[in-house]
Amino acid sequence: AKYKDRVLGSDPRLVIPFYDLEDNLVAVNCRAINDCRLRYITVKIDDNAPMIYNLNKIDRNRTIYVTEGPIDSMFLDNSVAVGSSDLNAISKVLDRDKVVLVFDNQPRNQQLIDIMSTAASQQYKMVIWPSSILQKDINEMVESGVDNIQHIIDNNTLHGLALSVRLNQWKKV
Repeated sequence: AKYKDRVLGSDPRLVIPFYDLEDNLVAVNCRAINDCRLRYITVKIDDNAPMIYNLNKIDRNRTIYVTEGPIDSMFLDNSVAVGSSDLNAISKVLDRDKVVLVFDNQPRNQQLIDIMSTAASQQYKMVIWPSSILQKDINEMVESGVDNIQHIIDNNTLHGLALSVRLNQWKKV
């Protein structure tokens, strides 16, 4: 009832379901397929449940890759998406030592840099994209024909001092 008369339009959309750890549907994200002004519509079914895409399908004993968007996560092994750039939100649900944060490739976005710096100070592992990657996110990389994205991610996952050094270099690119 809370969404009645709020979700209007007839634009074609990709509907992406979000489930909790017990396979309960907690939200759906409806992404426009065309150049619609309203790109995303999110309908929450359980306001108290964390909205993390693919949470019910991952192996919690292996490395878990955390992306911003659900479509990006679909191209990686054992991954989830939080639906925003606040990848730190995953800490409420998953063990930090199993997680690799895979932010979008936006080195000039100060808000993103701040979030990444906070995550680095909290001892997360994360990917710092090499300068040869020009695309904004994994979906764009796939569309552009970038090969071996999982390999690029694994070879550019850092933590601790190495992460701090690379993050400082990356944000100046």
